[in-house]
Amino acid sequence: ARPADLVDKGNMQLVFSDEFTGQSLDENKWNPCYPWWNGEGCTNGNNKEWEWYQRENISLKDGILHLTGKKESVKPQGNPYTYDYTSGMIASKEHWQYGYTEVRAKVPEGKGLWPALWQLPEDGKWPPEVDIVEVIGAKPDVALLSNHWGEKENPQKEVDYHAGDDLSQDFHTYGLDWKKDAITWFIDGEPVRKYTNTKNIPHKPMYFLANLAIGGTLPGAPDESTLFPADFQIDYVRVYKDKQ
Repeated sequence: ARPADLVDKGNMQLVFSDEFTGQSLDENKWNPCYPWWNGEGCTNGNNKEWEWYQRENISLKDGILHLTGKKESVKPQGNPYTYDYTSGMIASKEHWQYGYTEVRAKVPEGKGLWPALWQLPEDGKWPPEVDIVEVIGAKPDVALLSNHWGEKENPQKEVDYHAGDDLSQDFHTYGLDWKKDAITWFIDGEPVRKYTNTKNIPHKPMYFLANLAIGGTLPGAPDESTLFPADFQIDYVRVYKDKQ
């Protein structure tokens, strides 16, 4: 069954959601950074990303969340580095173990852009990580669907490259059904990948993230063809769990 069918039949209950209908980000629900960062702003040096995430790059308009990447230099206070780009990200303050997460979003196109919807463990110990979808801006017709496991010293991952529509042209729904014995990825309600090796499935609470990275190991650097500001748009985030 498609996850939406289970939701409609009342087999699942909504445990976390944001429709982004307010005037600004609800910081009761969201961190505008990774939870382990303190202060104003953050980045992800593990991926050699080029952006500095800051609140100013998060906005809400007409029921849509905008995570905006800009070509502008910033030297954060107390930080030895200057960043050539700024961008926006959100990380949920709530976490859950197993469930169905669905996000309706429109990704930007452009070399060096790296929009992602993903989940990380609440205890801060990486791996595991489950990527609901990542898109390399230079190849917006390919969705990356990934599962990470193992130890920090020896991380393992399996990535599925799902080719289809140009995802930058319109909104699409991205779903992740995370169960004890299987993870299933969905695009526009259709299952596109299933992972069933239970020992490599996360079995601890995780939180949800959405971000627009710029540069880094996966997409490479932006160039003069990359249009800024770049806009990662999110219509809603909804998380459901099976009724007990």
